[in-house]
Amino acid sequence: MVTIPTDLLKDVDSTAKRLKRNRSQLVRQALAELLEKLKRQEFEALLAEGYREMSKENATIVEMV
Repeated sequence: MVTIPTDLLKDVDSTAKRLKRNRSQLVRQALAELLEKLKRQEFEALLAEGYREMSKENATIVEMV
């Protein structure tokens, strides 16, 4: 069971109708896209941290040469 504010539910229903989908399909798709976006952001943050760490290590190696 999920509680959705009335205004949001109206937007969901009107969007679902416009896209020729039912409410459940639209909500599933929206949740799947949100979760995928969050996973991608977390992965990109991990990559960025890895690049920062490698940059520090590379700078240390260059200083030693």
